[in-house]
Amino acid sequence: MPANEKTQPILDELRSLASPLVAHRSLPFGVEPLDRRLAGEGLRAGALHEIAASSCSLVDDAAATLFIAGIAAREAHATGAPVLWVSCRSDLYAPGVEQAGLAADQVHVEPRDDKMLLAVIEDAVRDGTPCAIIAEARKVPMVASRRCSSYRREVNADRALKPPAEMVRRFAAYPDALRASVDIAAECTFDLGESLPTSTRTSA
Repeated sequence: MPANEKTQPILDELRSLASPLVAHRSLPFGVEPLDRRLAGEGLRAGALHEIAASSCSLVDDAAATLFIAGIAAREAHATGAPVLWVSCRSDLYAPGVEQAGLAADQVHVEPRDDKMLLAVIEDAVRDGTPCAIIAEARKVPMVASRRCSSYRREVNADRALKPPAEMVRRFAAYPDALRASVDIAAECTFDLGESLPTSTRTSA
């Protein structure tokens, strides 16, 4: 049944409510043929991405490493936050990644095995300090991959209160958004008790 003049505004409002909102930012590569093939016209920030070399050759492995380093370097430049590189191997060539734009003073952690590697990733994501976390793992089970994604979602849903200085550091590249958040906060009422965990006690 076609919409009439009375129902059309209601339908428009319902469509606007049902339309998904883009709650994340994208990091474009600046290469139009590539960006237009990606959702959001860029690589999604705050998400898990898996990158692998096309073969086991040293050339392809180096290309994948420099590709990742270039992405992390741009994110570090935009946010002013450090990059965490976690690898069980000790063959990361700092001068090489520096040529890709990633400063040699980025944090490098070398855990003893992949199990410890995943533990380091979990701690780093929950801490929220690194702007990018690069993990070189020999083999990551699907369960572990999903856990990494869930860590990222938990951080995105974080309700922890942060000091103003930390907010300024995290959103240094987006001063307009930071000012807008202050204006929005001024219009809101908030009771800290609403964020306290609740529990239900049951008896056997």
